[in-house]
Amino acid sequence: MDVPVRTIGRRSTAHPQKTYISCRTYQECPTCKNRFHNIGFCRDCLRSIEELDLSRFDTRKVKDMSGMFFNCYVLKTIYVGDGWTTSNLSSIPENMFANSTHLVGGAGTTYNTGESSARWARVDGGTERPGYLTYKSSGLKGDVNQDNKVDISDIVAIINQIAGTASYLNADMNRDDKVDISDIVAVINIIASM
Repeated sequence: MDVPVRTIGRRSTAHPQKTYISCRTYQECPTCKNRFHNIGFCRDCLRSIEELDLSRFDTRKVKDMSGMFFNCYVLKTIYVGDGWTTSNLSSIPENMFANSTHLVGGAGTTYNTGESSARWARVDGGTERPGYLTYKSSGLKGDVNQDNKVDISDIVAIINQIAGTASYLNADMNRDDKVDISDIVAVINIIASM
């Protein structure tokens, strides 16, 4: 079942007739019964999108992103938030960004035809950690437990995630694809600067 998602893309002026993006995202996997087993978009629709806002997507259960942004000829910016990860993919698709030649990551990394795999499906960290994605906060920076304040309870939330007793979308404060002591330090620094 395709579900129209009308608010995640901005259309190109070259193709104003496109009105929505059709996602396979909402299908339930018959094997594991998890929603968001795979993600794909209607190719005709994405060919006209310049910006794509996926900042509220939670991809922790996604297993397959093959060709997710394949042939997105005019796509320049992909925004992702705290729920974005490729850590649970069953394999690293080599064609995730193929032919999406206008992509520019948040720190200025430009599309490279030799680099179209899911390895580049991360927030652009410049020359040290290049990627094609741009981070967009989905809330208050440091508010790991999403109670609309940054305090010691957010540090406890990260500790609980490290211990394996909880899971929070935005616990990876420094966006290095792991939750560890450096994320606790990041929240401490936010609290100290208040």
